[in-house]
Amino acid sequence: MISEISFKFRFVSKGQATGLRSKMGMITETGLQLGEDLIEYTDIIETIVRDKRLVMATDGREPFVIEVYGIKARELEKQIDRISSAQLSQRKKADLELAGEGHKFRTATCPECHATIDLSGYEKSNYIYCRFCECLLDRDGQVVNSGDHYRVCDECGMFDRVKGYTEFYFYFLLVVYGFSSKRRHVCDNCAHKLFLKTFFINLIFILGIIPSIVLKLKSLSGRATNFEGLPKANKLASKGKFIEADQQYTSILQAHPEHPGLLYNQAKAHLVGGDAGQGVSLLERSLKSCVNYLPSQQMVVALSEATEQKQL
Repeated sequence: MISEISFKFRFVSKGQATGLRSKMGMITETGLQLGEDLIEYTDIIETIVRDKRLVMATDGREPFVIEVYGIKARELEKQIDRISSAQLSQRKKADLELAGEGHKFRTATCPECHATIDLSGYEKSNYIYCRFCECLLDRDGQVVNSGDHYRVCDECGMFDRVKGYTEFYFYFLLVVYGFSSKRRHVCDNCAHKLFLKTFFINLIFILGIIPSIVLKLKSLSGRATNFEGLPKANKLASKGKFIEADQQYTSILQAHPEHPGLLYNQAKAHLVGGDAGQGVSLLERSLKSCVNYLPSQQMVVALSEATEQKQL
């Protein structure tokens, strides 16, 4: 039984919500109703939330963005993912049973977003990754770190703490003045770069410095002590200084044994530094630790495609 949930929304184009009036949307038994369009849950490939906006990729159409009103975008995403993942897993179960491989069907339920994680065909590992909310679980289904706080950064691609920040600029030219702003969801290293950029640009007009300082203070607060050295390790990794980065990661891994996100970062350090052999080895460790860790899977695919291109 699916409870109907109504909300209002506007489509987003070029970073701005379009139209003078919002449209009605609804979660229904038959699918996700967006105005006059009905999207079947099994056609929903991926959803991402950034503040009050929901990014959605569906089968057969280009990805699109809506700005949500009347309900938190994260709660709407959780409801959509819960239904679509359950229906997709049932389809997978039926397909496996039809092929005489029903014994391969295996799922887990994410305690954070309540989506169904398809583990069919995978061996059991120490960790489980929820691709819907980017949460990492242990093999008993307990949360190790929430994707709301620790995940791969939108901009640099490193696993770290990620927060939302407002990039703000103020200008004053004789009788003309104004400001511009946009939201960015980045890790602590990227937040520091954003602080430096906004601070020095706003320094000319003074007033814009205050939001820059607020941004920096926000990036310094609330970090978990057992991930304390991660920004430093990631900064070294991004420069390919894998020897120095390895020392930092080894220390952090003592608190998080074989954490797939840390091994993924460590692999990137070696790949950027030209040590492809050890980079691939670390990716294998990451996937052995968490068989469905999507960032490592995607990197393996990218490396494979790059190797094939070189051979052509």
